Formats: sequence, C-alpha cells, structure tokens
Amino acid sequence: MNPGRLHLRVFWDGEWVTGVEIGNSRPQSARLLNGRTPDEARSLIPLLFSACRHGQSAAAHGALARAEGSEHHARGIALAVETAQEHLWRLLLDWPKVLGYEPDLNTYAHWHKRLGEVATGGDWGDAGWDLKKFCEQTFFGMDAAAWLATDGPSSFPVLNTLMTSRWEKPAHALTHPSLLPAGLTARDYYRAMFMELDTGYARYPTWNGAAAETGPYARWHRAPPVAGSTPIAGRLQARLAELASVVQEAAGQIPPQPRCDAYSPEAGSGFSVAETARGLLVHWARLEQGRIADYLIVAPTEWNFHPAGAFRAGLVGLAAPDSDTVERQARQLALALDPCVPYDIDVRLQ
Repeated sequence: MNPGRLHLRVFWDGEWVTGVEIGNSRPQSARLLNGRTPDEARSLIPLLFSACRHGQSAAAHGALARAEGSEHHARGIALAVETAQEHLWRLLLDWPKVLGYEPDLNTYAHWHKRLGEVATGGDWGDAGWDLKKFCEQTFFGMDAAAWLATDGPSSFPVLNTLMTSRWEKPAHALTHPSLLPAGLTARDYYRAMFMELDTGYARYPTWNGAAAETGPYARWHRAPPVAGSTPIAGRLQARLAELASVVQEAAGQIPPQPRCDAYSPEAGSGFSVAETARGLLVHWARLEQGRIADYLIVAPTEWNFHPAGAFRAGLVGLAAPDSDTVERQARQLALALDPCVPYDIDVRLQ
C-alpha cells in the first residue's frame, strides 16, 4: 500500500520565512478495517504500516480488546524495543547524512537485528546491558542516568554540530505550539478528544482546540539535557534523553515504563493510546454485531505536521540570507519532527 507523502512548501521573501503550507497525501488506512471482524483487523494492521508496526499493533489490540469487553494486556517490551530501533535509525543513519557525516549502516544493522530478536523473544537478556554500554560510549560519554541529570554534554559529532548551528528568529516571531501532554491514561485522553473523533480529526488533530506537538520533545522537554536547547538540537537531545531512559529499562535498572493503555467509553467501543518513538498514537474502534462499524487512527505525523503545528511554528519568522539556508533548516526541522512517510521540501520566493 502506498504510504503517501508530505509536501512541505516554505515561503521566503529574501530575508525571512513568511509562511508554510503542508500537503498530506497519507491515505486514511483505518477505512480498510470497516466491516471486518476484530481478528481480521488484528492480522491486517501490521501489514498496513511499515513504520511503528509494534505501536500500531499494540494500539489496535488495546482498542479492539476493550471494544469486545476483554482485558487489555500491554506489549511493553515490543514498544520499548521499537523506540530504541527508531531512535538508533535516526541517530546513526539519518542525522549523520543530513549534517555531512558518514552514516554508520553496519552498526545500525547489527542493533536492528539484535533488537528484533529481543522483541520476538520477549526478553532483553544480555542485549539490554550491551545496548546500554553501546549508547553510553557512543552518545553520552558517561552513565545514562548520570547524563540525564546534566545539561547534556556529548562526544557525538552530530549533536555538537547542531548545538553550534545558528537558528535565528527575532523575539516577536518566536512561536511555540502547544505540547501534547504525555503520560495521561487512555480515559483522560478520550475525555479530551471524544467530541471531535472523526475522519477530519484524524487528519488535523488538536488539543484544547490548538495544534500540538507530540513525540520525544513533548515527553522530555523539561529534562536537563533538553531544557534551553535550540529548536532542532533540543529535539535531538530529547531523542537521546528518551534513549537514555530506554537503555536503563533494558538493563533492568528501572521498571518497565507504561507505553500503552486502553479504555472502553461504552459497550462495543474501545479507545487506545500508545506512546511510540514518534509520539502519541490513537486508535478508536466501534463494533456492531461483531464487526467493525467505525475505526479511527490518529498518528503522530498528523499532530506534528498539522497546518498550524510545530513545523510551521518552527520556521515562520526565521531569518535566512538565501534559499539554501531555508531548505537546510526546513529539512533539519522536518527530520527532528520525524514523519513516518517520505517528504519533499519546496522553497519559494514570495
């Protein structure tokens, strides 16, 4: 199935970024589940999504279980493994490439395979400690827990490059989208969203009526390594902060963190949330006579690339001497917000 694409158009007047338009051709895949049985949907979900597959499966299982009146059993280790895999992908492959470094494909391939085996086996085993040691040596330069208590020093060249890069916005142009609250129960998320749950909301989700950012930065923006960082470096620091937490969990130093929850607002209806590497994923299902009558999926990409969301807020008002600077900053911000589909960037002189 074609995953769709984001079309990111950035307007520049020769000095400042003046506007952003976002086109989103991602298909509403949830419609393919209507009319199917819950078991058919559980089998189909992993085939529909190549990104965040464990997160999609966990959220689907939660929503469908609650809709059927069954207990929901969270898949904690699979979500933790997928979070580590996704963050390593960005840190070892995508960010180095964008900033002119050589991607470390061999190292990433090793960890992707090994972590895949952890997800299949359901146990971290020695891989947990090995992952922690690797991340401490490669990214943190110290114990992961100790790093989380600092302002985030790192010997990781990619991060150092971002920390020293310029990101110029005048004070009057600084805008910050709301951050989607993290760590709420499925019941609390449902109560805030239920009046708007429809296909329009799935494409343009809001929180308290406004666009909101989700993902590592929303979850970790108060952590010492993240607070006070520049817009792009802060989001990369948040990814590292989350990885520092995951590796402690993998090594058994902290308890497994809750990443999925589900709630039944009424008979035949199930609402589930999963905290994925990219952000909050929402599934809602309604059953009639044992088949799916309505199904809705709200993915992190739709939060972060809302027409009035974090991508627009991060660019409008940016000072840029040339279109190459605009494109470079837009590309870095898009990667920091981590869409689950390909994207193209078009800078236009206005």
